[in-house]
Amino acid sequence: MNFKNNIPQLIALCAKSLAYIGKLIWSCIMGIATVITFLLIFALLLAILPRPLVWVVSITSLLWFIYNYQTQITTAIAALIAFVLVFMLLYAVNRSLFSDWVITKSFSAFKINFSNKSFGLTQYKNKTFDSLTCYGATHLDNVSIRGSLAIYGKLDAEGLNVHGPITIYGHAELDNITCKDEITVYGKLTLDNGTISGKTKIYGGARIEQSIMDDLVVYARKITLISSTVKNIHMKKDTGKVTVTLVKTKVNGDIVFDCGNGRVILDHESSISGKVIDGNIEVG
Repeated sequence: MNFKNNIPQLIALCAKSLAYIGKLIWSCIMGIATVITFLLIFALLLAILPRPLVWVVSITSLLWFIYNYQTQITTAIAALIAFVLVFMLLYAVNRSLFSDWVITKSFSAFKINFSNKSFGLTQYKNKTFDSLTCYGATHLDNVSIRGSLAIYGKLDAEGLNVHGPITIYGHAELDNITCKDEITVYGKLTLDNGTISGKTKIYGGARIEQSIMDDLVVYARKITLISSTVKNIHMKKDTGKVTVTLVKTKVNGDIVFDCGNGRVILDHESSISGKVIDGNIEVG
């Protein structure tokens, strides 16, 4: 059986399945919109009784309008519901509100590889790419990338060398990596023996060991650096208790807290060359 010859049939089957699912979702939305329309009519009917004549005439006219244009109004409400759902979905993806396993399990059930894109559970060893994008759980071992790296799912990497920016939507465990550009992680980061030339942004907790980094921007309440060197640290979380723990670590610049009452815990072998802004230092 030639898989390539069946690709058009598979695409057509997927298209029909998606269209059917879309019709089911739209039917549900239309049902909700219809209920909302009838509730609106019922509420207006209840509002007629205790109101003066002017209100009665106005509400009656509105009822007549809704009755005669019920289909159009229901469709408009359904479209509004669909827009809100799409907006919430995009916001959730942008803020990484989905857990790592949602993305990982969704794409790991199958595996399709192209020249620089992979769908499903992905494992590469001793490879070189111009750029790489992976959708699903990914394991990289001794991989070099001349351009950018984007991972939509959990990433386990060892011996990774990337010349472009790295973007990870999920939990990342990185060991012995070099990045010549920026790193952005929408999830928890565990980094050991890394050299990062650009800014690192983390939307989650972080534990960093034996690494050399440029500026570090963190949207979380707690990070730990061990035997590392970093230029500046900016803790962007503006609510709750925010803590930076330094163990045998050198900060060549400032540590800034947006919360206004941050805390830096450091041992006697750690140092901060700049200032701690909106935070206190505790020697542990």
